[in-house]
Parts: sequence; C-alpha cells; structure tokens
Amino acid sequence: MTKSLKESTNCGMYNLSNTLFSQFLTSPPKFLLRMKSVCSMWWNMVSSPLFIKNHLDIANNVHNFHKVRYINTDEAPMIQSTTLEGKEARYENTNPKTTFSSNVEIFGSCNGLILLGDNLRTYYLWNPSTRSCREFNGPFVFKGELRNIALGYDSKTSSYKVVRILRVASCKEELSKMGGLRSSFYDKKNYDATTAKVYNCKTSSWDEIKDFPYVIFEEASGVTVNGFPHWVMLKKRGQDKVLELVIVYFDLSEEIFKEICIPHWLVPSSKYEFGVFEEKLCFIHYTRPSYELWVMPKHGECWIKLSVDVTHVRLPGWSHIDYITGLFNHKAFSRAMYVESLVSPLGGKDMVG
Repeated sequence: MTKSLKESTNCGMYNLSNTLFSQFLTSPPKFLLRMKSVCSMWWNMVSSPLFIKNHLDIANNVHNFHKVRYINTDEAPMIQSTTLEGKEARYENTNPKTTFSSNVEIFGSCNGLILLGDNLRTYYLWNPSTRSCREFNGPFVFKGELRNIALGYDSKTSSYKVVRILRVASCKEELSKMGGLRSSFYDKKNYDATTAKVYNCKTSSWDEIKDFPYVIFEEASGVTVNGFPHWVMLKKRGQDKVLELVIVYFDLSEEIFKEICIPHWLVPSSKYEFGVFEEKLCFIHYTRPSYELWVMPKHGECWIKLSVDVTHVRLPGWSHIDYITGLFNHKAFSRAMYVESLVSPLGGKDMVG
C-alpha cells in the first residue's frame, strides 16, 4: 500500500466500513494486527471492544472448527501449536517468553487465552495469537499435591477467573477400595486436606472458597461449558460416608460449587473420559471392545447416548476420539485447544469475553 493511503484519515474506505467490518471479523488475528498499521480508521475498528467481541463470537461458533488450534508441551520448554485443518498437522513453536523450564504446564484455555504454569506458584495468562502475556503469582504449592485447575470467564463482572483446587492426601487405603481410581496418593497416614481458591484477573486477587465438601482423585483441567469449568470428583454420601462420583462445576459469578446429574452408568470402576462435544458436556464410556458417546444436550438436564462413528478421525499424538470430543487428559496439563482471538490478557477494555 502507498504512503498516501496509510496517511489518509479514512483510507478512502469510509463508505465500505461496514463491509470491511464483516470481512475482518472472519480474518485471523495475525492478519488483523498487520492491518491496524494501515490507517487510524482500521486501527480503531480492530481495537474496539465491539469488534473484538464479535470476532471472538465467530471464532467460538461450533461450526467454525477450522478456527480451532491445538497446543502442547510435548517438546518443552518449547510450546507448539497447530491448526486442526487438513490431514497433515504442521506445528509452530510459539512461546510467550524464552525462559520456560521443561516443567511448563498448560492448565486450560478460554476465549483464546491460555493459562500456563512454570513452577509451583508462577502463572501466565497468554494469548498465543497476539503474543500478549501477563504473569502473576499464586499461593505456594507443595510437591505431591493433586491439582484441579481451570480458566473461565465471568460474564456478570466481565472478568476472567482462575479456579485452583489443591489436595494433599494420604488416604490410599480408603480410596483403593473404590476400584482403582486413576490417582496418586502419598505415604503419610490419616492426612487429607483440600483447599479451593479463585483468582480474579480484574482485581488481581486470590480468594479462598469455603465449604468444599469434595475429594479430587486425579490431576485435571476443568471441562468448560456455558462458561463454567466442570470436574468429576468424589463426595461422601449418607451416614456411612460412602464415596460416590459426582459432576461438580464452579459458578464463576456466585463463586460457589454446584452439582449436576451423572449418567446412570458412572460408578468408580467405570472407564471413561470427560470432555466436550459440540459445546456440550460429554463422556466417552469405554465398553470393551467399543465405546459409547454420552452427551448432556442442555446443561443441568439428563444424559443421552449418541450414535457417532469417529473411527476415521486421527491426528498426530491423538486417539481418534480426541478430535471429535475436544480434548481429553492423556497427560494432565500438557495439552489444550483454543480459538484464535484478539482478547487481551493484560486487562482493560479489550479483555472481553
């Protein structure tokens, strides 16, 4: 483009602003960041919260799967990402900083933002599409603690929040009776403590969540649907305090934990994966030699079984199920999926959701 075009106050495009707005909404962030330097009108348009919000809504549309990217730490300390288009996956190295250790972890994603951790208390909120990154600290974590962590967006207060649940447990004998749950427990006797905290990215503060009656038994990122992170946990029921599986989600606005119903087959001995299918909660129930796909069509209601053939879908490092359901925890905190967005992790008016 010529210098005169860049210096023009309206770029000669004023009458086409609505058309440009629509075209730009479907463009990748890398292209849009370049276009911001063309003229002030384009800068203002691409930088506006309205544009960022509309661009995000299109990226989050369930039918725009080509806008989704997959990220992993398989080559840590380098972080790699790839699109989910085509048969071949082409990986790109995309780090927010160059001093990550081989212990860097991916705790989750929300609206194009990735939550990373590089040691026992340092976190990064990072947009890999814009390369913007925000660092913050959390309460210290002892080695050996089980962690359930999630990143979510509170639409009522327009703030991103991090939910962190930690458990130091030694009740190996009690939980071994549950049928071999996928977990790691420790040698101290009769010690079991769980704490839950939430970090508000708008106020830069941690608050403790009181009255946490659940038991976590494995490390897991939250499965986010309807803006709420979900986990499968244990809870003591009845006078005998029998441990049963429950599905728990965290209401980011009220900052309390709530429960929804479980599928009828879900018991501690079940073999399953918990994830997302077309923006709905889902389970893969392994029933050798095959599996069943169960979804919750409307949040908080009953589960139904779907007939879906996904045996033809494969990606490097994934099972055929990963692609269709979203992502499952082959190795906790090593992988995530995200959409490309312009959402800023730094706060301010462009930290939309």
